Amino acid sequence: MLTRVSRVSRQAGAIALLVYVAGCAGLRQSAVTGYDRVSVYFATTREYDASATPDRAFTKTGTKKEWIFYGTAEVAVPLPHSRGTQKGLRVEKIDIPKGDPQREFRVLTAAKTMNPHRPLIVFVHGFNNTFETAAERAALYAYDLQPDVSSEAAIFSWPSKESLFGYQHDEDVVLVNQDRARQVLEILRTHESASPVVLIGHSMGCRVLTFALREIELISDKGKSPKRHPQFAQLILIEPDVDSEYFRENIPRMRAVCGHVTVYASSHDNALRFSQLLHDDLREGELGKQGLTKKIDVIDASPAKTDWIGHSYDGPPLFEDIRALLHGATLEERSGKTLEQNPVTKVYRLKKTLS
Repeated sequence: MLTRVSRVSRQAGAIALLVYVAGCAGLRQSAVTGYDRVSVYFATTREYDASATPDRAFTKTGTKKEWIFYGTAEVAVPLPHSRGTQKGLRVEKIDIPKGDPQREFRVLTAAKTMNPHRPLIVFVHGFNNTFETAAERAALYAYDLQPDVSSEAAIFSWPSKESLFGYQHDEDVVLVNQDRARQVLEILRTHESASPVVLIGHSMGCRVLTFALREIELISDKGKSPKRHPQFAQLILIEPDVDSEYFRENIPRMRAVCGHVTVYASSHDNALRFSQLLHDDLREGELGKQGLTKKIDVIDASPAKTDWIGHSYDGPPLFEDIRALLHGATLEERSGKTLEQNPVTKVYRLKKTLS
């Protein structure tokens, strides 16, 4: 049996390596010649500091009783821009409307779900992420997936401690915020059938989404066996730091309320390996641990270019496969284009070089 000291040491070492979840450093770019701008509609339980600069307006402190702030963040995208590169993006302006901000959020997001061919991206960030990092990454998805998604995006941002050693704190905050996330997702249900909304979660943010979606389904079916009634077009989970057994037990409820479910996993995601070490339980984002390929699409993202810890692989291979997914292409139809099939495991994986 491990001593208490050795457990603490193990946790400290594991958490230290999780700091890289924010993403790759990005490619070197030419001198900036101008900017494009993306509006990101936000719902957040972070405290607002009106005296701070726009990129630090929302703090790591949670609001009292998880009060939700609604508004719009304007994100500048430097030109030229390399796809999948978040470096250089910045939050330039924060607008919290007077009157009824929740109603404004509802109206603005609903207006962006009128075209089923250009769904609204809704992004939920993971551990050790700031508000601005989340807004910038949402803007990146909206910008780099043009013209196949709305030119605007939305986020739900929970108050991460933004600390190297804040992993366990962030886990508790995710649990506390699951009901607020559910409330925000319910606002986004703007159609009788599945809303043209693409829910994207990264790492621990996948817990926020899966917890909230589970609650939505349980309420809808009053705790009985789930029935198929899609309320969102897509659920995309990237490197999900979610207990694999929890996911396995609850995937029927998530599939019931989402038109399609896709998991991007990796066989060399060191951050999730250390998360597994902390919990002594497998993570859903570890390739080969799901056992759900007949129920959902599980894609091997191991070939994608990433940082040394293997926990972030934004870039053309990922974005182009998501684009094909949004077009309704099956795994088989994407094979040879954005995907290739592993001849041994038969699992589909991202292609390093797109044809």
